[in-house]
Amino acid sequence: MSFIHKLIITISIFLFIFGMSIIPIDFDFLNPLSKAFSDFEFSDIVFSKLRNHDDIPLDTNIVIVNIGFLSRNEISKRLNILEKFNPKVIGIDIFFENFDGSKNDNYLVKSLNNGKNIVLANALIKKNNTSDMYDSIKTSNKVFLRNATQGYANLITDESKGFMTVRSFMPRYVIMSDTINAFAVQCIKLFDVGKYNDFLKRNNTEERINYERNVYYNNYMRIDIDQLDSSIDKSMIENKIVLVGFLGINFNDSLFINDKFFTPMNQRYAGKTFPDMYGVIIHANIISMILSSNFINSMPYITNIILSMTICLLNILFLSWVSKISSNWYDEIASIITIIEILFILYLSIFIFNVFNYQFDTTIIILSLILVPNSINTYNELIKKLKPQKREVLL
Repeated sequence: MSFIHKLIITISIFLFIFGMSIIPIDFDFLNPLSKAFSDFEFSDIVFSKLRNHDDIPLDTNIVIVNIGFLSRNEISKRLNILEKFNPKVIGIDIFFENFDGSKNDNYLVKSLNNGKNIVLANALIKKNNTSDMYDSIKTSNKVFLRNATQGYANLITDESKGFMTVRSFMPRYVIMSDTINAFAVQCIKLFDVGKYNDFLKRNNTEERINYERNVYYNNYMRIDIDQLDSSIDKSMIENKIVLVGFLGINFNDSLFINDKFFTPMNQRYAGKTFPDMYGVIIHANIISMILSSNFINSMPYITNIILSMTICLLNILFLSWVSKISSNWYDEIASIITIIEILFILYLSIFIFNVFNYQFDTTIIILSLILVPNSINTYNELIKKLKPQKREVLL
């Protein structure tokens, strides 16, 4: 088999893979196994099992404040206390949609108007649920926005799979020629414009979140509902980013699932049970990642394809040589080699992700390796059938 023939096999394999990728296939017959692994990525193992999050240092730039089920009047009282400690930014991961003119609502309006560098959450909305594009914004009532900036709190999930695992977010989004920042990114803009500009230079429409912290690991400074009073040390809050949001009745309420999501830090990375992180903590992880410049970088798609095709071609060259010198044992040897290669690639991808925060997609590489042994056999058989046969002449 010539090199040209081996190259043809490589191209054929990738044409087959790309062709299958555009055909919708229903794997419901594999339930519940398919559902258990439909929301799984091998990088989840790094966050869930390989990294010791207890050893991650405290992020002293961020303070988490849980407001539980406080009324608007009680929230305004907490905001007044926070302002006395002179935080650099107050990010409020709450919607205040309605305004009824009551005393409680007016107290909240006054607190927001007296504050500085306040960021309120809004949400990008899809009018058409079948579309991937957002076309409108849901915000708090305009009376609450007179002195506040906004950022959308949307987190990327795939609810169609039955899970809500958040692995990435959109830093910015354009609606009707207006560019809007994500909630965490807007907090960064008000806190450190240098870090904000450096982050925007990455120019990624979607950014992977490098999860390191959760409130349960005690590596975020936190204040619960009944702890926010004048006795708090001013240095804990002064010039910090204060994130205000819902984290259950209190910080010990680990089973409350409102505004709670699955993340790769979930201890059960496959077949998950309970969501493990509140939305406001996900925003905190995004802020921590940007401030520390500890980003996850991904291999460009075209580079991934070139790498996959190169590995596939090398594998064809090697297995063709195996077939030539040991045709009787080819199938057994090829199967063993393929299994070893797949395990090695999976291990290598996890190792690189864990050590260098660099990710590449192993799916195409693995699929091509699986297809190589039979593709060589099929191609050899096809060549034999197409090759002209010599006929004996009878005298």
